[in-house]
Amino acid sequence: MVTVAELVFFSGTMDCGKSTLALQMEHNHSQGGRRGLIFTKLDRAGESILSSRLGLKTLAIEVTDDLDFWDAVVEQRTHGGRINFLVCDEAQFYLPSQVEQPPGAGAAGRGAVLVRWPRNAQRPNTQRRDGRRRCAGGGR
Repeated sequence: MVTVAELVFFSGTMDCGKSTLALQMEHNHSQGGRRGLIFTKLDRAGESILSSRLGLKTLAIEVTDDLDFWDAVVEQRTHGGRINFLVCDEAQFYLPSQVEQPPGAGAAGRGAVLVRWPRNAQRPNTQRRDGRRRCAGGGR
């Protein structure tokens, strides 16, 4: 049986709390011992910050036009990092090609995205898109 990642997509109007929810989900997963990457683009608080209008904020990876989510996960996993989830905020500013990548699939509108991998799921760094191994040492 193959277990796949779960994609959770939140959309809504400006000021409805999507970024606050993204920060809450990141906090809850981190408190549960899971590790993740946080992405945002053009956040109100500045570069490489995910913030909410409530004043909550955390460091994030700024999504540039040349960022590939797959490669970002592979980079972390190759260097021993464990990645259990991704939080992708401000998806409306991502390039269409980035929206189609595994963390952003289906996130074409305004919104925050959470991609969560179950413990026994095949992680994106263990296989390349063409099916061959991508990381040295098997990427486990």
